[in-house]
Amino acid sequence: MNKLIIVIGFFLLCATNLLAQYTFDWMQGAGNYSKTSVMSTVDSEDNLIVTGYWQNYQIFTRKYDISENLLWEVADASGISGKYEKSNWINIDADNNILVVGNIYSYSSSTGWDYPSDIVALKYSPSGALLWKTILPISITITSINRFNTRSVVDSSGNLYIGTAINAPDGAVLYKIDPSGNLLFTSSSLENLPRNFSAIRIKDNRIVMGTSSPTFNVAPVFVYDTSGVLLWTAAAVGYSASDVEIDENYNVYVLSSLENAVSPTSGADMRITKYNAAGTLLWNQDYDFGGIEFSSKLVYLNNRLSAIGYGPSSPSASYFDWKTIQTDTDGNLLWHAIYDATTYNDEEPYYILVKPTGEVIVTGKGGPSPDPNNPSFIQMSIVEYSNTGDQIWIDLPNIYGGWGLATMFASDGSLYAISSSDMTVYHYNGIPLGLTNNLFDLDSVKIYPNPVTTSTTLELNMKTSKNVEITVRDLLGKAVINIPEQDFQPGLRKINLDFSGLNSGLYFCHIKSDENLQTVKLIKY
Repeated sequence: MNKLIIVIGFFLLCATNLLAQYTFDWMQGAGNYSKTSVMSTVDSEDNLIVTGYWQNYQIFTRKYDISENLLWEVADASGISGKYEKSNWINIDADNNILVVGNIYSYSSSTGWDYPSDIVALKYSPSGALLWKTILPISITITSINRFNTRSVVDSSGNLYIGTAINAPDGAVLYKIDPSGNLLFTSSSLENLPRNFSAIRIKDNRIVMGTSSPTFNVAPVFVYDTSGVLLWTAAAVGYSASDVEIDENYNVYVLSSLENAVSPTSGADMRITKYNAAGTLLWNQDYDFGGIEFSSKLVYLNNRLSAIGYGPSSPSASYFDWKTIQTDTDGNLLWHAIYDATTYNDEEPYYILVKPTGEVIVTGKGGPSPDPNNPSFIQMSIVEYSNTGDQIWIDLPNIYGGWGLATMFASDGSLYAISSSDMTVYHYNGIPLGLTNNLFDLDSVKIYPNPVTTSTTLELNMKTSKNVEITVRDLLGKAVINIPEQDFQPGLRKINLDFSGLNSGLYFCHIKSDENLQTVKLIKY
């Protein structure tokens, strides 16, 4: 946190230093801020596929290769007047076919709500050809506390499983669609009055789902096999089953929150509940960090549970901070971290990604904003923690891209991310920790003044002789200033960057050496 404060103080907002895990590579949007991202996935060839929608319009799906090339974009509409489509999730099968799940809905301007009438499932080939479209009619009553959601998973044979929660007599519903688009079964349960579907996971032939319930402190859990048989249900004690996970032994973990679970005055506390493969309760563990903890997402990997949540960090605080925890499979807390970039706005996490060695990457929203004319709550943040909870990397890539929705790994260890607005996609190259023979000393990159009016000075303190190229790019990735590759000798080097002909806004200065890249953000007034 001290390092972050120092960086902010010099307006070097998230200059990705060479001891960090990642360096910014490229960024690309869809060219229209009406297009909103929902989720993404990565195929076996390291292509990123992102799905989203245009409100009161249609579903969009876009595919990029790892070198920033847009391979294709496809759109799908309901074809019915007054009916629109919105995606909810995306999966990839073993043959790199893309499966997008969403809903068909009408919209009320008086309430501002969507009213879903059908689930829609789309299957695209790797080249973007629509292979089939399956529509599943549903009946759901939408209220201020009863909303529609759906998630999906794919098995090794390419079957698609869609989970949701809708009105009686259905309740929690699991659909199975075969690789040709045929509905194989619909299984449902009204146990514990499920509503507001939240999560689905698959492990071998078992599927676990989580929902909320109108019953106080009931977090419903449902475990099916892949033939549609309901194996067991449980009512975890908590506000709702925010997320669920399943391990190699088919133990099930439920993430929730519970009021005053740690002490009579602790407020809402984060809770993890564990069941064995037969549905027997093994334990509840509660976590409080001095404020309020509303749970959000849970990931199981290599005998560790990693979770994110949010809430004020003290009883008197008015703004949310994001909370990240990691435990063992007995619920023992290994570490926790709180991200509070600025005092007077919310930080909320939306996605958690975990490495096999235990490092955690979290993305979401919340400052600081590099633009003093814009509120920082719209800022996307990506934060990496070590497997002991230390913050080891952060990037704030685009104030105009909305907040972070997801991160994904490519097979080479590089990192994809998506943000909400304009279906914006980001790619970061991976750099090992402890890299030697760095281009710059850790504290030797300076840009002043920043913000810039007409020109600014880039100051580099070279440790060794290197070939260096400097490029300044705008938000669309267009190079607006380029200093061709030169041999920079050891010592202090000052470079003038002329911004006099550029529009006001945010720019990225990329400093590239023989093998490394460092990025600094600049503001032009």
